[in-house]
Amino acid sequence: MFKIYLLAGVFSALSFHAQAQKNAQFESPNKVNDKTSSSESDRQFRVGVGLGTGDFAFGNAPFPFHVIGEKQFHNNISGGVYLSYATEKTVYYNFSTYRAGIRANYHFNELLNLENDNVDLYAGVMGGLRVSGGSEVATLLGTGVYTGFHVGGRYYFSDKLGAYAELGRAATWLKFGIITRF
Repeated sequence: MFKIYLLAGVFSALSFHAQAQKNAQFESPNKVNDKTSSSESDRQFRVGVGLGTGDFAFGNAPFPFHVIGEKQFHNNISGGVYLSYATEKTVYYNFSTYRAGIRANYHFNELLNLENDNVDLYAGVMGGLRVSGGSEVATLLGTGVYTGFHVGGRYYFSDKLGAYAELGRAATWLKFGIITRF
């Protein structure tokens, strides 16, 4: 089952990337670029895993999987979409949780006068729909709206590739992975 969700996430990522490339062809060459060091490119895609789930402190969910697509909208503001999947099984209960939502970030590089273009520090909020299923515990969680917050940092190894980590109350308490800019 996990392979199906992983394949769906990869397919979604490729579709997001292809659409972004298609849209980039039609942007005006006279467009004013007012972005700061938080991003040399205005589109980003992330794939990662987390520790613990947002529903149960550091639960037994081995590594909740997530994908994030994000766009830089203004100097220090970015936003995007978030998809995640987590499953947890113990002797007492089992559940699976899917989340889909939106997120917004404020990037602190300009405010903190950070001159290193490879580093990006940010904080943000997120919210969306949660669908859970499984045993009685999952039934208590059920389907509903979720909200969360996070603080994080990115480090870019090159113009296009980097790593990130976030800490906060969302689908997972700690998440990390790779990021690509395009």
